[in-house]
Amino acid sequence: MRKTGFTIISTTLAALFCLSSAGFASSYYQPGHDYTSKEAKHACKSEIREKIWSDHRYIKKVEFTRGSISTWRETYSKTGVRGKGRFLNRKDNWRPFDFTCIYSPDQERVVSASYRKTSSDWGSNRPDYNDGRHACRQEIDRKILRKHESASRIHWLDRTVRKNHDGRHRVTYTGSGQFTGGRGRTRHFEFRCTYNQRNDDVSNAWVDIDRR
Repeated sequence: MRKTGFTIISTTLAALFCLSSAGFASSYYQPGHDYTSKEAKHACKSEIREKIWSDHRYIKKVEFTRGSISTWRETYSKTGVRGKGRFLNRKDNWRPFDFTCIYSPDQERVVSASYRKTSSDWGSNRPDYNDGRHACRQEIDRKILRKHESASRIHWLDRTVRKNHDGRHRVTYTGSGQFTGGRGRTRHFEFRCTYNQRNDDVSNAWVDIDRR
């Protein structure tokens, strides 16, 4: 009888321990988790800053808008970050931008990041063809991440990118890119993506990843 009671108590304690451990594991990946969010924001801001400096010569300063940066859970093991900022060019003009970024706590690095220049003259969220490149980058990144969870450093090879207007409200981007896959191997891909300005969304996206 004592043995049965001991077994019941042991089983109960083990179950409570498992529930506690599961709760801790799931909370680590919650989008509002302080440690993950701060880590993701810091890494993404650094990545976006580097991209802007490399894309534009003679940039004097890059700033991020306080209170604009937010996070969400992109997948179970990846955190998304979005926000706004501005950079000061050589003519001392501030150019606003917004950005999105995916961070992997497991890999402790940015998986993908992109930004788009915006115009304060619009006074609204009016879509523009510049939005298309930004939206297509996000969609292609998501498609790659669905197939390769460990993918990181996803980027388009700018020299290969072509933009074609398809009617008055659609633009199609084609080209190739690369990312870092498992064991640090560089993987190449080709893509095609159509952005609809009228609906402000991606109407079609395709990506083909090499199997080598």
